Amino acid sequence: MLRLLAWQRWLLAFLAFKYKAHHIVTGFAINTFASAVTVFLLQTFFGSSGSYQPGNVVTIPTVTIPLIDRTPIGPLLSGHSLIVWLALLVVILSSIVLYRTPYGAHVIAVGENGAAAQSVGINNLKIKYSAFVICGVLCGIGGAFLSTGTTSMFVRDMTAGNGFIALAVISLGNERPYGVLRGALIFGVANAASILIETYPNLGIPSQFIQAIPYAITILMLLVHTIQKRDRIRAVQG
Repeated sequence: MLRLLAWQRWLLAFLAFKYKAHHIVTGFAINTFASAVTVFLLQTFFGSSGSYQPGNVVTIPTVTIPLIDRTPIGPLLSGHSLIVWLALLVVILSSIVLYRTPYGAHVIAVGENGAAAQSVGINNLKIKYSAFVICGVLCGIGGAFLSTGTTSMFVRDMTAGNGFIALAVISLGNERPYGVLRGALIFGVANAASILIETYPNLGIPSQFIQAIPYAITILMLLVHTIQKRDRIRAVQG
């Protein structure tokens, strides 16, 4: 899966950088194609078009923290999938790589001004391709978490639009590792709150409204972030 996602991201990079295709439109096209191909392969090999749950699937293990799991905050910190802790490690490593290594400095330089980076001898294409492939690997880990970390099965369109939420979280976090983590935690708390509210049917709140809570909060946070960013720009410009 990780290799497939890496190649998918490489294809996107190839089309965007080699043939100047619009990266957003190309990304939508590849995602739509991938979604259709997975359903086709599921139907071809397993005779199902909606979901598939093998009997001998190997799930990603959970991590139980000794002693802490017996405290009131145990469910908050213990018993999570190994990928949850791997994701936190990725945030730390990403921050170190971006801000404390030459490669990270090159990534930032290319992202902010590719022409200026090229003028000082940085290979733009090499940096862009490598960043896209790394992104694909991390996306593959996220997909593995969905299929073998939480449900132990494959369901058609199981991402449920969370990829678009990820784009919003990146913007909310100012495209910085710890900022993105903060945005992801906000969405995660909102999502957990909606699930908790659904366990109280006596409240009489329509389920559709409850399920929309995380997305509404994300939109609200993006709106506030955009207004604050605009005000800062105006203050700098005088």
